[in-house]
Amino acid sequence: MIEAELLQKIGTAYCENGEYDKAVKYFQKSLAQVDNVANEAKRGEISAKCHLGIGVATREPLANEKSLEELSKAIKHCEQFKKANFAAYCWVKANIYRNEGLTYLASKNFMLALAAFSQSKETAMQSKELADFIIPVTTYQGLALVLQGEVDKDLQNIEKGLQFLLDADERYSALPEPEKLADGCEDYGSFECHLAKACLLAKDYLSALTHYNVAYEMRKGLLGQHRNRLADVLVGMGRCYQGKGKLAEAQKHFTDAKDIYNALPKPEKTKALEAEKYLSEVNDKLVRNQFRRFPPPAQLVNSSTATGQAHSLTDSESMGLNTK
Repeated sequence: MIEAELLQKIGTAYCENGEYDKAVKYFQKSLAQVDNVANEAKRGEISAKCHLGIGVATREPLANEKSLEELSKAIKHCEQFKKANFAAYCWVKANIYRNEGLTYLASKNFMLALAAFSQSKETAMQSKELADFIIPVTTYQGLALVLQGEVDKDLQNIEKGLQFLLDADERYSALPEPEKLADGCEDYGSFECHLAKACLLAKDYLSALTHYNVAYEMRKGLLGQHRNRLADVLVGMGRCYQGKGKLAEAQKHFTDAKDIYNALPKPEKTKALEAEKYLSEVNDKLVRNQFRRFPPPAQLVNSSTATGQAHSLTDSESMGLNTK
């Protein structure tokens, strides 16, 4: 039992550190040993945590079948230890549903994500020990609705999502600062990102930037694969600056985000392409703006000829430097 449980814990540690390939190897080693565990409840708990870990480690934006398959296996093992350790049962099952929701979010199946987050929340509410767990799940419910509203251009869903986020904000505000920012700091960072996203879609760029800046401060020290979360913040900030017309700032943030996505131990090409798309939009607009400010000499000649006016270009005008 000790060996299987130890291997599972090592796998969990690697998973939490973003070293997913190593995590999967240890989870698989644990599962290979788990049949040697005599206690059925403990065997079920170890198995559920291993399949949950593999589900997290194999989550991909465009290929999530493996992740969902592993999470489904994890759910089936939960009943084995429900009676023996109800608190652990609630924690594991709530986390499974939460990660199922995250997997659906990654593949843009927002309503399926909402259903999974709702199951996670319902499970967590059965255990007093998971009171704080409910807060981040509430933020994910809000995010799923906001993103579905963005797809459908449905302001009503965006507003519903914002209500979930404001509910989470109220719950976070009731927590002491050290408790809010300690073990659950990444959840709080995610909350700030989600609330920022809702503000961004509502074109409240100032509020969005305020929330993104909080998330940035919390995530700027992340290492390894977890730096993808910092890049997510930079993309959001870039979109805010783009919306405000501050194109140079937007350009910098999109470039930094793209570079981080591509430099990850496991590069996130889809997100890098998305950042590249936003960057191209900004670059194109910068070129157009430059063209309007400093038209080329040929355009000036054609313009004067078309109006039938004789126009002698000075050296400064022929260089596009006429400031009239």
